[in-house]
Amino acid sequence: MKTSLAVIGVLLVLAGCSSTRGIDSVFDYNPDADFTPYQTFSWVSENAYVQGNTSIATSSENYIHVVLRQELEEKGFVFTEDRDSANFLVSFTVGSRTDLNLSVIPEFVQVNTTWGGNYWGPPTTVSYNVSAGRTLQVKEYQEGQLAIDVIDVGLGEPVWHGTATREITLKNRRDPKPLIDKAVSEILQDFPPSS
Repeated sequence: MKTSLAVIGVLLVLAGCSSTRGIDSVFDYNPDADFTPYQTFSWVSENAYVQGNTSIATSSENYIHVVLRQELEEKGFVFTEDRDSANFLVSFTVGSRTDLNLSVIPEFVQVNTTWGGNYWGPPTTVSYNVSAGRTLQVKEYQEGQLAIDVIDVGLGEPVWHGTATREITLKNRRDPKPLIDKAVSEILQDFPPSS
């Protein structure tokens, strides 16, 4: 009994893990930009958050500022309040959308056919799986995206852009901090780009 409960527990944990997608992160940059002299950064304005169509809680916005600054400082960059003396400026936006996941599931009918045996054995049974139709399974989910932009102060133009996209679960809504940590870390994983 204990073994079967343990197996059921493990299966439930694995089912919970497999039901959510990971973070999809991508980045793009200007190949002509020189990232090697970058030492200092600042926010693009008093606030690095650029409001889009999606509003977020002030606590999440503030936390993204903290994590973004911390990640860049861990990479050796120094934050400065003076935007004019910074090598690059940073901004971020947040977006979300409702999306659909469509799955077509074939339905099968089991057909058993038995025909006469012979004198040395029982009748022969042959089974066939015959497709009898399909079921369309529709799952609606919320997808969130965090985008980070880097603007070169000397050039006065964006030189790097990274995004992270993921399905937002109820757990993420209740406690967004672990997801924010992971998203910012994955976006900035390849910043600055290697030449």
